[in-house]
Amino acid sequence: MQESFKDIQDYMCRRRDERDLLQEQLADALIAFNDEFKDIDAQAISRWERGKISPSIQRQVLMMQFFGDEPQHILADKNFNIGQLRNLDSFEKLLNQNMEFSHVLGAHPYVDRRADFEKVDISKQKSLHYATQIACFQDNLSRQRDHWDGQWLADILAFDSTTAIMYEVNGLLSGHLILLRVKPEYLEALLHYRLDEMNLNSEHLASVDAPGFLYSLSLYSGTKEIHIDINAMVLSIIAEDNQLECIAARARSDVGVKTLELLGADYICAGEELKGKKEGVKLNGRRYKNLSYKISREKILASSLSINLSRQ
Repeated sequence: MQESFKDIQDYMCRRRDERDLLQEQLADALIAFNDEFKDIDAQAISRWERGKISPSIQRQVLMMQFFGDEPQHILADKNFNIGQLRNLDSFEKLLNQNMEFSHVLGAHPYVDRRADFEKVDISKQKSLHYATQIACFQDNLSRQRDHWDGQWLADILAFDSTTAIMYEVNGLLSGHLILLRVKPEYLEALLHYRLDEMNLNSEHLASVDAPGFLYSLSLYSGTKEIHIDINAMVLSIIAEDNQLECIAARARSDVGVKTLELLGADYICAGEELKGKKEGVKLNGRRYKNLSYKISREKILASSLSINLSRQ
């Protein structure tokens, strides 16, 4: 049974007492554990435990990891009070502004938005069928700048550590999510465009239980409900797997960038610059084919979006 706590003050007092640590000893141990605590002392611990101030959610996550707990389970408890937790208003506003107009994301013209979506398991027989559709989607989204090969994508989908979810509404493909588990040594090459996505193969992919990072190869949301479910799926996967150090992604739309920013993602690099005013994604007044981002596991666990989705 999952142990429950009222708030971070309750958590700290109980865990420190169990370890028989003085406040000064806890401060020193946290400083040695992670640089995020480098400026704290016994007085800071005292203020946190008395509720005078509250540590940031990221510090709360790291503190739970220090004590050997799984932060995602504690933070998902609606009875655990988090003073800095923002609601989902910003996320809802983002969806409402961006899911009504552009066909790039969330305005699938053939989908009945009143109908429920269905998640579809990909059999080997249908992987090429879906891969071909997604390759066409990618070509259209990029205005033929990317030419994905259906057979290459089908081979990627068949790899044992790949997460591939298809969403259908009334039998029509209305969304998809493809997540790859990539070996850590290829992170920087992908983020800085030295490794092209179309060159990814089994050599680059980590096995199910091996350390790695989660790479969002492709996603599309035909409805608001699908977009919410996709985000919840991605966040739950990395929350439950401490072998995954971060999520990396190339944002191909403005709404993708805004969603990543809501999660506290770190911008890394810009792809090819484009001339069209409405093409690609916008950064500092210019348009790019895509932008690369990464988010550490700790940042994801500490994000208000992740916590709120886990509490629904």
